[in-house]
Amino acid sequence: PNSVGFHRNTYIYGNGVIQIGENTYFGKNTFVVSNPKESKIVIGQNCRISHGCHFRTEDNDPSTLHLEKPVKLSNDILIGDNCWIGANVFVRGGVQIGNNTTIGANSVVTKSFPENSIIAGVPARLIKKLDERN
Repeated sequence: PNSVGFHRNTYIYGNGVIQIGENTYFGKNTFVVSNPKESKIVIGQNCRISHGCHFRTEDNDPSTLHLEKPVKLSNDILIGDNCWIGANVFVRGGVQIGNNTTIGANSVVTKSFPENSIIAGVPARLIKKLDERN
């Protein structure tokens, strides 16, 4: 079937573009937030996103945290096809995840990773590169 599945308490909002591929499923208590309107989140086809995950394009510029109103930074998030994202994963703006990639539970993804990867950790790092035949 060509559909997108959402478990209860999945929140998808913001002024930016959010594009979700066919046969992708979101677990409960997941947040997909695309702000401001110039930003976008693209999640590919056949992805499984476990519960408690956060995808946020907007963040504070650390060099301006001392200001009353810190400067906001916004960068796109691109998730490839056939990805599995474990529970409670946080993905920051500016990240691109290649096709066929698995992200271990409780990881914080702050940089991009190529296709056919297994990544995990805080911050996430490459655990294993998969052979395309796997």
